[in-house]
Amino acid sequence: MNGRIERTGRESDIGAFPMSGEEARRGKQLIRIGRDDMLHVVRGERNPILLSFFVSNDLCHMGKLVVPTGEGARFSEPMRHAGDMVAYVETGPLVFVISASGETFVVETGDAMFIPEATEYRLVNYESHAVAAIFMAAPAF
Repeated sequence: MNGRIERTGRESDIGAFPMSGEEARRGKQLIRIGRDDMLHVVRGERNPILLSFFVSNDLCHMGKLVVPTGEGARFSEPMRHAGDMVAYVETGPLVFVISASGETFVVETGDAMFIPEATEYRLVNYESHAVAAIFMAAPAF
């Protein structure tokens, strides 16, 4: 991307990118997905974050999330997944706030966070730069 967020995907594309899991298994295709080929989705109306998917089907979801900077702390909207998720922080620190308990986890660059299915959480960026993580969720996002 060239410094601006482009809306190149839709939330409805999540779960069938670059193709459905059934289609991929039937064709046994190998697909190279570069940064320019990823499914980019802006998620959140009031507090948007960028989700860029390498793959999103019925077996797994893998991509990169970016929480931008802003004036003061930048919060994502609450999120939860039907499957477990792990996030490896590429540029941090990234703060995870668990909705039910209020627990806060500061995850530094090079560290990871595991979130069990159905756990509602928010991402927080307190930094003066965007923070990013590589994520993998299975089986559902």
